Amino acid sequence: MHIVFVTFGNFDSNATLKRATGMADPLMKKGVRVTLLLEENKANRDKIKMECPEVEVVWHQRGETAKSERNAKQKTINALCPDIVWICGVGFRNWVRKTKKNQVVLGDHSELLSSVTGMKFHRRLWEYLCEIMHIYILDGHICASKYLQELYEKRAKRLTPWRKVCVHYSPYAYSLELVSKPKTVLAALREEYGDKFIFLYMGSFRENYGFWDMLHALKELCNNRDDFTALFMGRGPEKNAGIEWIRNEKLENRIRILGYIPEEDISSYFDIADAFICPLRNTIQDVARCPSKLYMYIPFKKPIITCPIGEAYEIFGEKGVYYEPGDREGLKQSVINTLDCRYSNPIDIKDHSWEQRTVSFLRWIENFDSRNNMLHSECPK
Repeated sequence: MHIVFVTFGNFDSNATLKRATGMADPLMKKGVRVTLLLEENKANRDKIKMECPEVEVVWHQRGETAKSERNAKQKTINALCPDIVWICGVGFRNWVRKTKKNQVVLGDHSELLSSVTGMKFHRRLWEYLCEIMHIYILDGHICASKYLQELYEKRAKRLTPWRKVCVHYSPYAYSLELVSKPKTVLAALREEYGDKFIFLYMGSFRENYGFWDMLHALKELCNNRDDFTALFMGRGPEKNAGIEWIRNEKLENRIRILGYIPEEDISSYFDIADAFICPLRNTIQDVARCPSKLYMYIPFKKPIITCPIGEAYEIFGEKGVYYEPGDREGLKQSVINTLDCRYSNPIDIKDHSWEQRTVSFLRWIENFDSRNNMLHSECPK
């Protein structure tokens, strides 16, 4: 079996690429030939070097237009003629066609763009039309959340009752390389932060990502306790406003916005963290998406403060450290409880590895093929 992962963008800004590098090595160990179509840039090369250095990669330049980039990728697919084309984040830059009748084209869905309220109406309408088009064009769907799985199953049953469209639930996962990676700045961080309890957030600095909820909840707690430090890693439009707010509140020694942290240093920060915070909103956008950071936190076996919705609830069930979305007082209380009770992470991390996702996928695709007989045909000469 030969699988080609079609991607776009880079790892610094596009989470959908994590599937390709995460599953590449486990698939190859199962005897599958894997090829990645990746944009030529430093972030992507560094990620390949760290996570799957043995994988076959076809590098391409970012096209001046979506059409030119798509055409270049189509030529590569035509030349490789794989059994399975796995499109990571279906969009115009990586929407490729079949090169042979029985080739399987899979679409990987990690969020529902038509539900993003921050987009203009015409853009959301366009995204909705694309989502409907996926049902008619793609042979199967890899859905990173239960919500998306159920949505695509319902749409397929309603829109294409004459054909069997297969849907596979496969959330993101953690990479063993992140855990085992050399802790390049760990000693310096331990010296800097000492024995303080450290809460860590990594993600986008945006209002709809709970950025200000965290800042205000932590500020209230800083008035009564001095036994913790909160670190914020990432990027986003609210970063400068957040730094200014912290300065005005005189909280620079308690809450620190670090900004972007290089990939090679992330494991050191995760190692010194005593707990993670992952805010979610009770919106279709958040219920439908797969928050990849959750899976990065899991193997470090630390408490994760989050909200009981979507994929967070699928992971932790009734055992999670929760607060209700948008409830700053509830978030503050969860932070207090974590400080006082020193929760442990209750889940079996093996269930959320890329190795386990690979086993599940191969079982699904084998069953898919037994019904459709789509993986055994010759390429056109």
